Amino acid sequence: MTTMASPTSPAAAAPDFELRSAERVPESYAWPGLDDCPSVESAAGRDAVPVVDLLGDDPVAAVARAAEEWGAFLLVGHGVPAHVAARLEEQVARLFALPAPDKARAGRRPGETSGYGRPPLEQQFSRLMWSEAYSFPAADARGEFRRVWPDGGGDYLRFWYVVTCAALLTSRVICMSRSSC
Repeated sequence: MTTMASPTSPAAAAPDFELRSAERVPESYAWPGLDDCPSVESAAGRDAVPVVDLLGDDPVAAVARAAEEWGAFLLVGHGVPAHVAARLEEQVARLFALPAPDKARAGRRPGETSGYGRPPLEQQFSRLMWSEAYSFPAADARGEFRRVWPDGGGDYLRFWYVVTCAALLTSRVICMSRSSC
């Protein structure tokens, strides 16, 4: 088990900090006044996360509105069948469950937007987010995933296949919605 660094030490903010094995929340992750934030119950009658239909009338405006009002949304009409979405979720869970050193091989480099690490949005806040992120350009998905699985074995192939299938299906729906395919 990883030993916990002092909440004020740089190690507490290191990319290989094991979120899942922490026994307590370091101070750098504690957000004061969290109870003052809007919740589902207090959202002035809006009792569910907004649903954005990619095939709806104006999905771009719907995403913008949901992001401004909620900061999140449920995307439907994306063309990814439920069984593919379930496999994608399973593979993503497996990726983030890997030991920190394995994920760190794909660490986001300074000045770059792709790779494993903390959400880039976190830089705008005084506290750290209890989350991990992995951003990658679709055009280089194969190379990006080889950073996590350098041997290119079965885990790599399963992850790449599922992510690629979901991306292709989503791209097809977007293209069809624009009537340009």
